[in-house]
Amino acid sequence: MLVCCYCGRNFKNEYDVCPGCGSHTFKKVVSSNNIVIKSPPVNGYNIEIDSYEKSKKLTNIFKWVGLIIVIIMPIFDLPFIISGFSLLDEDYSFGIQFILVPLVISLIFIIIGIGFIVGAYKVKKNTNREIERVKKLAQTGILIKNLSYELVPSGTIINGVPVYCIKVLYDNNGTEVPFVSNPKYSGKLGDIDGTADLLVDPNDFSNYYIDFEIY
Repeated sequence: MLVCCYCGRNFKNEYDVCPGCGSHTFKKVVSSNNIVIKSPPVNGYNIEIDSYEKSKKLTNIFKWVGLIIVIIMPIFDLPFIISGFSLLDEDYSFGIQFILVPLVISLIFIIIGIGFIVGAYKVKKNTNREIERVKKLAQTGILIKNLSYELVPSGTIINGVPVYCIKVLYDNNGTEVPFVSNPKYSGKLGDIDGTADLLVDPNDFSNYYIDFEIY
């Protein structure tokens, strides 16, 4: 493991220049599992928020799909409504059906579209809240490095490729506590040494962040 001599950040990977402060001076230390670092660097840990940003982009897609559905369906109904009214004098019952059936179908799709829009808004709002949370955690949390991990499906599939989360177990005074990360959209499925890092609030284990290299 490398430790930057200037900012004190700990790295599992080799760097010529410290990605945290730009220093060129490192010292090597013997690494082991479950290294606990209680004092964050001066400017806090570097938190990778790309996965959160990609989650927000996905919500934008759902929002626009919902908007298109809500806008297109009334336009789709217009010819049926006009034709239905023109048929009322000839066959009132048939004309009413010609108007109402497309309207009911459109209403179902519009409700679905509104659901997409509302759901996207809520997910985006929660994602922004998550970004603020992990940024604050980067200033105050304790870092546990070199934890063994496994990849677990997030339930999200993009272009036929499943998106995974990182799961680690941390031994807290003899009790193994499981932690599962947010979905990782970067496509990077593992670190070269087979370990992950956990950043956690020591006073609230529900407040945490996991990635392959936190520094």
